[in-house]
Amino acid sequence: MADPGAGLRGVIELLRAGRGGEAEAACRMLLSSSPRDPRVPALLGNLLLARGALDEAATVLATALQIDPQCVPALVEDANLALRQGDHRRALARFDAASARLAATPALLYRIAQAAVGCQLPDRAIAALSQAQALDPGEPETGMALLRLAHWRKDHATLEATALAVLRRQPQLGEAWRLLGASRLAAGRPAEALQALTQGATHAPADVALHEAIASALDAHAAPAAQRVAARERLLALDPSAMRACELGLACWSANDFDQAAAAFERALSLDADCLPARWALFQYPRDVVHHDAGAVDAFRAQWEAGLEAFAARIEGGIVNRPDALAAATLCSNFYYHYTTDAVLEGQRRYARVVERMVRASVPEHAPTPVVADDGRVRVAVFSAHLFAHTITRLFGGMLRGLDRSRIRLAFFHHGDDATIRSELSDADDLIVSGQRDPASWAQAIRGFAPAVLLHTDLGMQPLAQCLASLRLAPTQAVLWGHPVSTGFEHIDVFISSAAMETHDAADRYTEKLLLLPGLGTCFAAPSRTPRAPAELAQRDPTRIEYLFLQSVFKNLPLHDALLARIATAIPAARFHLTPHADPAISARLRERLEAELRGANLDPRHHLGIVRGLPPAEFLGLARAGDINLDSIGWSGGNTTLEALWFDIPTVTLPGSSMRTRHTAAMLEILELDQLIATDVEDYLRIAIELGRSADHRAELRALIAERKHRLYDDARVPASLQAFLLQAGAAGGPRLAGLGVGPAGQ
Repeated sequence: MADPGAGLRGVIELLRAGRGGEAEAACRMLLSSSPRDPRVPALLGNLLLARGALDEAATVLATALQIDPQCVPALVEDANLALRQGDHRRALARFDAASARLAATPALLYRIAQAAVGCQLPDRAIAALSQAQALDPGEPETGMALLRLAHWRKDHATLEATALAVLRRQPQLGEAWRLLGASRLAAGRPAEALQALTQGATHAPADVALHEAIASALDAHAAPAAQRVAARERLLALDPSAMRACELGLACWSANDFDQAAAAFERALSLDADCLPARWALFQYPRDVVHHDAGAVDAFRAQWEAGLEAFAARIEGGIVNRPDALAAATLCSNFYYHYTTDAVLEGQRRYARVVERMVRASVPEHAPTPVVADDGRVRVAVFSAHLFAHTITRLFGGMLRGLDRSRIRLAFFHHGDDATIRSELSDADDLIVSGQRDPASWAQAIRGFAPAVLLHTDLGMQPLAQCLASLRLAPTQAVLWGHPVSTGFEHIDVFISSAAMETHDAADRYTEKLLLLPGLGTCFAAPSRTPRAPAELAQRDPTRIEYLFLQSVFKNLPLHDALLARIATAIPAARFHLTPHADPAISARLRERLEAELRGANLDPRHHLGIVRGLPPAEFLGLARAGDINLDSIGWSGGNTTLEALWFDIPTVTLPGSSMRTRHTAAMLEILELDQLIATDVEDYLRIAIELGRSADHRAELRALIAERKHRLYDDARVPASLQAFLLQAGAAGGPRLAGLGVGPAGQ
């Protein structure tokens, strides 16, 4: 028999020359001539692994180990095969058997560490990697493996030390900078994390993943909007894809630069004409938060309606099954459309059908799990993205706190941080699930709780909530009036509203059954924060009549500008204070619009415009306390803001419409028996506002009446009791038909 050693050397020479096919053929010939030498099938196994023929490699390696169970090359190659197959225990056993007869090398130790990680043996992996690094300190892959392992173990101290050591030798390794930044973020050191990431970008300027980490870190820690936008612009330049353009659009939205956001989404469509997120986003947002005139409002409404129709046609065309359909659904809601018209019901229905189709194509539909009454309590899940220092928590926190936990098992599912829930809303026995998840994960978490009732605090402000509203996650699903617009969603069974705010024909404005809670439908707590006068009103000018318009920019449509100008014409001492938005640029644009209206009426804006900016909560209350007259917004009334203002006894003028959203303030005034402040039309609204400005005695009389009666508006214990009765009935009914639940059209 010929010496197989020479043949093996010949195969290896062919391999070194890059002639892999010839090497494999030569090895097969050698195997036929030397069938009992285990080194030959071991080498053939190596060649087969190199070209991915795993099954044949397994056969020949088994042959080698049958000939000699201690054949080191066969042990090593079978270990490598086991790593490829995911059998980490076999891989580690084979490496251990080989290393007992083989000198340790960095490559072997690196593979041993891989197997140890797969076996959940981090200490063994660290030992192998540390030994490999000691043998070859300049080998970056070993240091990177140690870094990844420290990241996996959340061992911030080891990761920091290892990363700095690796980066001293190889500063161009973007992954090392990314892991260092992630570790510092997780350790609560955001400034140092960003410093590491940005320093890394100077060494690895083309590393897309590193720039993605920078952008994500800026987003997570609420960096200035300009920085977040700039980070996304750099990413788009490095990776000119439709996805990156959409990310830039989102960053521009967060910076309240809607015009640039639209340009970014147009760029996405230029890169991919069928990019669904870009098409979905483009018609949903106006070009500016501040509508310049009534024509801009009409134009945006027309844009939205045409955009929805076009998008629905694409859905009908079969694109709903594309993976980016769900990404589109989670991108934005139709929040801004709701402020353009009171006639939104049909638009809501059409919009909901499109969202439902996109979501259901990606998130499996399951019948809700039957409720297990293990302790006799009704299981109620509350989903919200706004359980923090937000209007939603102020409106409904008292209601949720007031539910009897001996009868109701409550679970909060919050798309955000849970600090406010734990400190202000929950009982020790409540389940809290918080953080950032995709729709499928949230659906799974809610179904896992097996609620009898799923209660949304609001629908229409946040896209994720609309995605979940598309699914049947509980036998009964209801929404509170946090966003007072019918949802249009098939699986939202009940809209929980206010008896005082709805008209007798209110049911015609909802796709859901209507449940009316007593009074205002909220157990609102009186303001407890100490008011602080804004600097502009620290010293009151007795010659001034201070009119307040406390509503957000979304409710401050151009129709109000002429009203303020007419009041100022009739009351030369009138000065108007507005709190439109926290972004100074948006407040400045609103001021410009108001100044133009006042100048057009031959009025001096400097004389009639006072505060026009967002205020922190204490100063907002200080402004409410300092005002003489509060003007309610027409078309979408004040809710939380009016409740806070009335606590300071300020007469408030309102003009209700037919829908609930226009009647918040009117309902409060009716409870206070102050119908004289409720206008019948625009001219009557002006008459009341002007008469109040002219008569200090009339204002004082109204203030006294508000002070005497305002307690009727706050801490209404009937509301949580009524909500609880509904939840208990729904739990007993156990199904979406809602038979016998005491719900129906308003007035029933």
